[in-house]
Amino acid sequence: MQGRIAMLCLSALLAATSARAQTAQKTPTTQTRKKASATQAQKAPATTQAPESQQTPVTPAQDTPVTQAPVTQAQATQPAPVTRTSEAPTAPRLNRMQGVGDIDARVMLNADILLAFVNLGVGADVGVLPLGPGVLTLGGEFEAGACVSVCAVLNLATGWTFSHLFYSPHARVTYHLMPGNSHGMEKVDLYGLALAGVTLTTTRVANTGTGDSTDFEYLGSDVAPSVGLGIGGKYFVQDNLFVGAEGRLRYSSGEYTYTARVGNVSLSDTQSTWSLSGFNVQFFAGLRL
Repeated sequence: MQGRIAMLCLSALLAATSARAQTAQKTPTTQTRKKASATQAQKAPATTQAPESQQTPVTPAQDTPVTQAPVTQAQATQPAPVTRTSEAPTAPRLNRMQGVGDIDARVMLNADILLAFVNLGVGADVGVLPLGPGVLTLGGEFEAGACVSVCAVLNLATGWTFSHLFYSPHARVTYHLMPGNSHGMEKVDLYGLALAGVTLTTTRVANTGTGDSTDFEYLGSDVAPSVGLGIGGKYFVQDNLFVGAEGRLRYSSGEYTYTARVGNVSLSDTQSTWSLSGFNVQFFAGLRL
């Protein structure tokens, strides 16, 4: 009897346990529901932003240090490359023809074979403009001349004093051009020239009245235009040192305004007595700056 009762109780316990297990499978627990809700909330996009005070500060990511490759001794001793600014190559000068910007300064000497007149001067030209196959230059010169041999002979022959001086400032225009076949002329500069200016001239004949001679003095002066044309050439004996010559056809003449005094008597008048016109050759030496 007791055995049956025990079997019935065991059967009833098994039946109750089976029914409870089926109910648990059909109905999820509260904890399971909470976990599912939390999972759906993470997947769903946030529609509202939490207040700034409630936001969790984001810690910035730290930069990962970069490990540099070790420098070898060969690389350390190798010189750094030098960056050079590209410059246009300068074309070599094939001859000594005066160019734009070149300044040629010179001292001049002009005299005839008898040294009747000796002229000294200074001048300079500067290249200003390339023109066609050549270069145009502008410049100026100042020349002074004096009667030398002739006046010395007259002084000795008469005992009087003879002198004749002139001063000529000129502006110059020269055109420098080398011929097409200039082989062997690398040290030469050839040019044509034109000049214009004035000539100031004075002359004097005087006697101091020594002995039986009469005391007198003749003074004359004049200013007149002076123009000329010519050709010239330079030869460079060194890099910037040159010698040369110019042949000039020049016109310059005028009338003296003179004053003549004999004893205590003086008179003045004009008289056409002087001329520096003609062809002459001027020699010079100079330096290119």
